[in-house]
Amino acid sequence: MSLKEDLRAVTAAFQAGLSQETASAMALGATELEATRMTDRAVKAGDSAPAFWLPDAYGSVFTLSQLLSRGPLIISFVRGDWCPYCSLEVRALAASWPEIVEAGGSVVVISAQLPATGRFADGRDLPFPVLFDDGARVATAYGLAFKLPAVLRPLYEQFGHALPEKNGTGWILPVPATYLVGRDGRIALSFIDTDYRQRLEPSEIVGAVACLARHPARHAPVAAIHPHIPR
Repeated sequence: MSLKEDLRAVTAAFQAGLSQETASAMALGATELEATRMTDRAVKAGDSAPAFWLPDAYGSVFTLSQLLSRGPLIISFVRGDWCPYCSLEVRALAASWPEIVEAGGSVVVISAQLPATGRFADGRDLPFPVLFDDGARVATAYGLAFKLPAVLRPLYEQFGHALPEKNGTGWILPVPATYLVGRDGRIALSFIDTDYRQRLEPSEIVGAVACLARHPARHAPVAAIHPHIPR
């Protein structure tokens, strides 16, 4: 199945077990986040990618310039592996890793999750680094950081996702986003959606990487920005 099909299956299974009260609270939280118009303010295709230097779980520090020296870079901002949608996205990127490398690209995942609290947060079984964004500083620089609406916090705790225990950012999260950055530091493609259930299909990423690798000096920015639409 495609990533989108996997995501839809998770959504259907999750929604089937929700009470009306919980569903209403989640819809309200989504509406509050959409109203912030974060996708309008976040960095996007055509912008220069803000520089960063972040550690992985083992203390190795990675910089944007270092990662770009290898070629076009896919940056995936995720909430943490406690989020099944983020887990599916990261695993889909890992499955597509050979095609991404063949196309000339590489991948880095940036997460707010403490490395010791998750399955993929330590990056041990992934072919690319997972970096810890302490305090959501890099997510903030990219315009992606937000404070989880108060109406959702008891629900997250009920679901076993007490974020102050799992993330190094309290109740601050990044909006999941995917960027493709050229070696010149310019963002060639961006996918940002306040609806965390929506992610960019890896096959689309591979095609964009291949195009950018072939024409690094004359690529046109392609923005794939999807504001939240209640579903």
